[in-house]
Amino acid sequence: MNSYVIELESRCSECRRLHDFLDLMAEREGFSTAFRHELGLVIGEAFVNAVRHGNREAAALPVLVELRMERNGGSCMLHADVSDRGRGFCLQSLPDPRSPNRLMQPSGRGLLFIREFAEITGVRRYLHGSTFSFRMQPY
Repeated sequence: MNSYVIELESRCSECRRLHDFLDLMAEREGFSTAFRHELGLVIGEAFVNAVRHGNREAAALPVLVELRMERNGGSCMLHADVSDRGRGFCLQSLPDPRSPNRLMQPSGRGLLFIREFAEITGVRRYLHGSTFSFRMQPY
C-alpha cells in the first residue's frame, strides 16, 4: 500500500502546491489523464472547504491531505483524508444546492461535485479538528 501525505497552510494559494503534489503522485501510480483531472477537482474542492469552512482561512492552521492506495488483485482504491482544525459538519444536514431556492447561490456545490466522482466515507470529529474521508476508484 502506497501512502502520500502533504501538510499545507490554510491559504487558497496553496492549491498550486497541492496540485503539483497530486500530479507527482498520479504519475507514480500511473493514473489516466481523465482520472487525474477528477482527482484534482475532488481533492482541490475538499482542500478549499477545509481552508474556508474548517480553518476559517487562518493561515497558521494546517490542512493535512493523506492519500492511500489499496490494491487487491487487479483492482485498486484510493482512500483520501483531508483534516483541518474545524468542528466538522453533518453531511445529512447540508442543504441540496439543486433545490430551487439555492440554484442562484454563488457557492455551496462543492460536496455535490465531490459526490459525483468519489464515495464519501465519513466525517470524523476530534478534540482539535475533523477529518473528511472519501475514496475513488482510479482508472
